[in-house]
Amino acid sequence: MKMKNHMWVDGQLRQTNKRYAHLKLKQKEKIHSWMYESYAAVTKELGHYPQAADTDRVLSPVFAKIAEAGIWIPGNEVRKHYHSIQNHLKSRLEREQNQQNTSA
Repeated sequence: MKMKNHMWVDGQLRQTNKRYAHLKLKQKEKIHSWMYESYAAVTKELGHYPQAADTDRVLSPVFAKIAEAGIWIPGNEVRKHYHSIQNHLKSRLEREQNQQNTSA
């Protein structure tokens, strides 16, 4: 049986044209928090906010956690989502750093 947008991978039927919006809310929240953790770690490591060239450095641990959790989503969808929330991640990190500086 041939299906246009599905394929068998490791005994599971997977949708090849799956979008980030098709994920469950809990899956989206997990991925978002992993992106933030990785973004913050790379920022600390580099000493500045990640640039476009640092995208793979930020997303590499996120892809590993996605695979470990068994969430199937095409990599380009994760990249698109990362680029769409990059400013939000930066703002959140700045806000948290400011709160730490004022409380110290």
